[in-house]
Amino acid sequence: MQVRTAWIRSAVAIAAGILATGMTAPRAENFTEFAPVISSTPIIQRVTQPREECWTETITTDEVRRLGGISLGSFDTSTNVVVPVRRDVQRCRTVETATDTIQGYDVRYLYHGREYTTRLSYDPGTRIPVDVSVAAATR
Repeated sequence: MQVRTAWIRSAVAIAAGILATGMTAPRAENFTEFAPVISSTPIIQRVTQPREECWTETITTDEVRRLGGISLGSFDTSTNVVVPVRRDVQRCRTVETATDTIQGYDVRYLYHGREYTTRLSYDPGTRIPVDVSVAAATR
């Protein structure tokens, strides 16, 4: 029990000493600044999808037709005639449809004289918000 009491007294003494000297524990300060954008390049992805394209064509075919006659046993008096016949047919084919979509933007910006790059889901315009976190260096 004496060791624990001594440890608590030491911790209290150290905390009191820090408060008396005005020292505080290091902590980060966070804020947002704006940096000018040097360039913003869209990232484009081309997506192709197959689709069926159909149309109607009128075609002409030759059909053989029999013109009447009489059949007497093995003797036939009918005549075969070739007649052009027009009809509509549906034709289809598969074609690729390409669509370009913007996936994001590669952005170059300047912050305190240094150039940085990032990828954003939106075009930032002429300036970009930069989250800044400042803390004392510990060694």
